[in-house]
Amino acid sequence: MSFDKGSTSPPSDWTIAVFAKKTDFKKKVVDIICKHVSAENSTFTVITTPEVFDEQCLYPDQQIIDFMARSLPGPNIFILAIDSENSSEEDAVTQITKLQTTIGQNVTEQLAVVIEVIEDINIYDSLTCLRDAFSSIQLTTLTEDLADKCNKWRSGPFQYDYKNYSADVVRRRKNELESNRSVCLPSYHQCVARNNSPSTSQCTVALPAAAPTAAPCEPNKVSFNTNDDCFNIVLLGLTGTGKSASVNTILTYGNSSTKSKNFVQSEPSSMPITTECNAVVVEKFKRQIRVVDTPDFFNDHIKNSQAQIHECRKYCQPGQCVVLLVFQLGRFTDGEAKLLGKLEETFGWKIRDSAVVLLTHGESFEGNPDQFIGERSTLKSIVEACGNRYHVFRNTHKDPKQVVALMRKFPNCEKIFPKLSEKNPHNGKKNECSLC
Repeated sequence: MSFDKGSTSPPSDWTIAVFAKKTDFKKKVVDIICKHVSAENSTFTVITTPEVFDEQCLYPDQQIIDFMARSLPGPNIFILAIDSENSSEEDAVTQITKLQTTIGQNVTEQLAVVIEVIEDINIYDSLTCLRDAFSSIQLTTLTEDLADKCNKWRSGPFQYDYKNYSADVVRRRKNELESNRSVCLPSYHQCVARNNSPSTSQCTVALPAAAPTAAPCEPNKVSFNTNDDCFNIVLLGLTGTGKSASVNTILTYGNSSTKSKNFVQSEPSSMPITTECNAVVVEKFKRQIRVVDTPDFFNDHIKNSQAQIHECRKYCQPGQCVVLLVFQLGRFTDGEAKLLGKLEETFGWKIRDSAVVLLTHGESFEGNPDQFIGERSTLKSIVEACGNRYHVFRNTHKDPKQVVALMRKFPNCEKIFPKLSEKNPHNGKKNECSLC
């Protein structure tokens, strides 16, 4: 898709999506667009996007999904606002490439690069080379007629390719945002030309309602309210692998009075014991967490599997959870070889980016876990797909060290559990197995 120069009439209401590495400059661009609205521009919305260039962002996937959901059916034009501090050719190319990776390769066909104007520094000329690397982009400086330029350059709604995030996930998120206005949306401004005189046109600014302060989670109580500050740990796997036993091991950590307590029913069986999702909330390392036990969604004996998948989706969302893919150490079946792919297809996102492979029955395994994985090419591929993050549990031994070691392997552990990270002498090590 390319910029429409007039062959097709764009919609009367349209959307601008503004990306920038520097928040202050992004705000300046939005302010100029909204303050200098020409009457010819009709009504349009400006979405100030998530911090896709911020490496410290805790939940980048969720922010991108929220942006895509809020902008459906797709922005009519993207703006990449490049400030003077990030204006080298290398920086600019990196930012554009990041957008292509995040939004889609064809984003450059509807992209305008807006460059900061600094006295005595000609940044624009130094970046004209971007047209050679990305032939379809528009290149301009930040001027008061930016809204008019966008109106001239815009085309039909951008078509997301949904390579990173499935269309179903984005549409479900859109429905959630529309049905629950208390959810914090990506910031947006709606700009309206009031009359036919450009000199007296006005801009109305509409911001989404701020999310209410979440009520604290009650420890050890089942909770289905996902609009809170609880972090979700979701265990997924086939029947008999030890999901429920692992849930109990995690929940009993740090509480000597509950070491013999089963929070969820757990017993050895070839038939499903867990037939529905069970969520239990506790506090660990100064953070409320929700541990979610799940049935085997692909077992024919689970009669309401679709309803349970829908329930699990409340907790299993990108950026809001860690997924534990549970396998039994000592056995690996053909059905398990396809598990990761089936789960990603079912939930509509790359679970592997937020997953740790959890190998259970470590107490009865006498071999070497590394060797066990290495001798099974499919299991090895699953572990590698999950960033080489795997851990061994001995669920009959309620040793707290194995729970701590597991949590240290969570992606973004230092942000999820900063208190835990401070005590971690091996922070940053990958593929470290703890058979505690």
